[in-house]
Amino acid sequence: MDEKTAELLAAVWGLRADLQRVVHPETAVLDEELASTEDEITRTGRASPARLERLRHALQDAGR
Repeated sequence: MDEKTAELLAAVWGLRADLQRVVHPETAVLDEELASTEDEITRTGRASPARLERLRHALQDAGR
């Protein structure tokens, strides 16, 4: 796993921990995307461009 991917994984862990304190429908979708991203990184050592795009959209939607 390269340095940028390790940083992304650390950010995913941090965001998931933060989301445990927030109860909102949009955050549930974001948490699912974060969990999928975490799984992909731990299985393959990277996050695919498609996964990052889904995560980006989930972050935007949760921020509205």
